Amino acid sequence: MRTQLEGTVILVTGGCGSVGRAVIEALTASGATPVSLDLKAAFNGTTEAEVFPVDVGNRSAVIELVEHIHSYHRRIDGLVNCAAVYGELGRHPVTEIPESDWDRCMTVNLKGVWNCCCAVIPHMRRAHSGSIVNIASAAALYGMPYAAHYVSSKSALMGLTKSLARELGQDNIRVNAVAPSAIDNDATREFFGDQAGEAFVKILRAQAIQKPITVDDVAEAVTFFLSDSSKMITGQVLSVCGGSM
Repeated sequence: MRTQLEGTVILVTGGCGSVGRAVIEALTASGATPVSLDLKAAFNGTTEAEVFPVDVGNRSAVIELVEHIHSYHRRIDGLVNCAAVYGELGRHPVTEIPESDWDRCMTVNLKGVWNCCCAVIPHMRRAHSGSIVNIASAAALYGMPYAAHYVSSKSALMGLTKSLARELGQDNIRVNAVAPSAIDNDATREFFGDQAGEAFVKILRAQAIQKPITVDDVAEAVTFFLSDSSKMITGQVLSVCGGSM
């Protein structure tokens, strides 16, 4: 399977998080030039990539930054929307979710994706080529209690993915989503808090392949969607979940 992305420029939002870093490492290994967009604007590792600070919820800031990146690289071949609010949300009954948490979740997890897509689409249209990959969640496929804000944002993201795929196909722009189950990383452990150990045991028991899902598993799926190996695939949600049942 060909996954080489030699010479392409790929924007990765949330590039300083664990999933974003794994995606950037996979892209670099495939010959791409990854560009990280993240509020933190700093890596906790040795990954080599351009890093730009931006709040994806700020539409004008996103558009201005994407214009700057395009003017320098003269191309934008792909966008990976990893930026999301998750771990810090914590678990709450639906009636006890703070309104500020709900609003922030929707602003980053949904509006932020929309902002970034709207910023890159004109450049991809002119090139008559592009691939957008949104990081959704398997929780949106089967539901998860005490996380109505997070699950709702990711469910809406799947709808946005399919709608954009139908709209942009005529421009040869593909839009897909990767929906992982609970990844074995700090964000998931923060989300479940002191129940993380018990939660991971239950999650593994529900998987056909009873191994922890890693950020590298997600990155491999993302790389596939960005490559020509998936040139006739669009509007799809690939669940990286070990066969969760």
